[in-house]
Amino acid sequence: MTPRQILLRTLIYRSHFVSFLRRGVPAILSLILVLPALAGQFRHGIGRGDSINAKLPNLPAIRIGRASLAIDVMDATTAGGQPGMGMAVPGAAGPADTTVPTTQLQAALDQSFRESFTIVQANGDAFLRVAITHYTPAESRIDTLTQKTRSPAPPNPDGSMQRDQTGQPLMIDQTINVEQWVAKGQLAVRVEVVDSSGVLLDGFAPQSAVSATQVISVNGQDRVDRTQIPTPDQVKAKLIGDLVKQFAPRYAPVAEAVEIPLAVDDELRPGNKLAKEGDFESAVKSWQTAVLKKSENEADKIYNLGAVYETEAYDRLLKQGAVDQIAPYLDRAAKQFADAAAADPKEKYFTRASERIRKARLRLNRIADLEAVRQRALSAKANPSPWPPGSAPVAPVVAVAPQPQAPPVVMQPVLAEPVAAPVPTPVPVANTPPAAPTPIPEAVVANKLIPANVVPAANPPEPAATPADPALQEALEQVLNDPRPDSAQEKVFRTFIRLRLKALSGAITDDVKRQFEAIGPAAYSLTALQSRRIIHQEAKAWTALQPKLTIYRESVTAFAADGKLSPDERSALQAMAKQLGLAPEDAAAIDASIKLPE
Repeated sequence: MTPRQILLRTLIYRSHFVSFLRRGVPAILSLILVLPALAGQFRHGIGRGDSINAKLPNLPAIRIGRASLAIDVMDATTAGGQPGMGMAVPGAAGPADTTVPTTQLQAALDQSFRESFTIVQANGDAFLRVAITHYTPAESRIDTLTQKTRSPAPPNPDGSMQRDQTGQPLMIDQTINVEQWVAKGQLAVRVEVVDSSGVLLDGFAPQSAVSATQVISVNGQDRVDRTQIPTPDQVKAKLIGDLVKQFAPRYAPVAEAVEIPLAVDDELRPGNKLAKEGDFESAVKSWQTAVLKKSENEADKIYNLGAVYETEAYDRLLKQGAVDQIAPYLDRAAKQFADAAAADPKEKYFTRASERIRKARLRLNRIADLEAVRQRALSAKANPSPWPPGSAPVAPVVAVAPQPQAPPVVMQPVLAEPVAAPVPTPVPVANTPPAAPTPIPEAVVANKLIPANVVPAANPPEPAATPADPALQEALEQVLNDPRPDSAQEKVFRTFIRLRLKALSGAITDDVKRQFEAIGPAAYSLTALQSRRIIHQEAKAWTALQPKLTIYRESVTAFAADGKLSPDERSALQAMAKQLGLAPEDAAAIDASIKLPE
């Protein structure tokens, strides 16, 4: 670029800069002066940051539905898989050492549940019982191995490559040392949730494992930073952390963060500060007594009151409150937002608030469904396993007829109420259990409460009679017809029962079923309910199979009556067996019994 071109471009840039100073700067100053006038259109924290940070609970798989929770972790590794808490892990013959991490697991569970429940030491509204059934001690070690390898021979004194008789580079065998990091460990527990009335609400058996290897050095040359190798305590911490992570989605999933913006009129800011600090009662009083300079801004005051009611609803829901105690707060918040929108239809944040309430109500309805499932489990009166593990079995829960109740106590929400409209008065649900015509001593739990890979570990006596309550009967049927995959012991027991049924002559009576069910706990370490489930399913399948076998047997007999079987007849029998869904061995057994001609 020539000096003349440089001078010309400099003059052009200077001209643009002078033009900016003359026109742009006054425009920016004008915008700054106008911003306060526009602030009334953005009254909900845009650029000023006034909002309430709330947490909306996500849906659990199982609703415990109680505010306080007692958690008890015990070491049951010495139980050896006995009935009660015995979830035997293959290859587990007892604890490998005495350092079973009961204390660490207890602390981790307390921390995990603290946000959703008030953790108490005893006498909680619900009881989370955790028995450690297997623990392979956490290890983190470095093993030195020897490895043979082939490498080129050292060069000749003149620097040339050594070669073999064929002219190829000479290879020699060497033995080198290889250091390998090994980490392992396993932790398995049996979990039960028991209501304060002693009824089993849920049970499952999570476990975690660590198994890792990595080459650290080869022939003295490090490949990783040795200071970064996990210690045994870190491996144990991972075992516990991975196990505890399985509890949250089931009982207390991580809450969803919700930001509720507040109107920021100057007269409302003192109340905003109190609300952000969590002092909602004082915030409401501050807003109620605030005198706004502009009457059209009264909608802001109405909206802020609704924001506090919405926050209170979320907080009660997070603390496992009763659904009927939460709904009035959502209803009140919805009314506040609707009144605010009617007073100031142009404000978009009022409409957004109403949409938040709509979504929260949908979630509340789904939680109400989970609560109905919990109540159904309570009515089924399922018994928990013996606690501590290895103690005497728990006596069956006996249904108690409800006593006459005094008029329910009317509870007012904790918030100070605007004069304009009274707060609805939620009435708590009576704690008296519903009457049950016939209690079920068997561990009957609604199918929704038990996951596909878990069966309640209770081993109670056989029920005296079929329950008359349709809800209880349905709960029992769901458990017995559960199509979950069998455990290793259940698979062996199911094969045995199928063979016994094939050898059975006559119908499957209740006495025969009871005899078969007694074999499961005695010979295969199954619970009574596990054994009964397999007997029920196999007997049902066997009964459905008999008419099909009869049809096939009669057809084979008819075709073989003349002492011969044509190719068309054989083809027809094969098609019939396939159409009836007969197993090849069943059809072959019938063919052999009738002695078909070759």
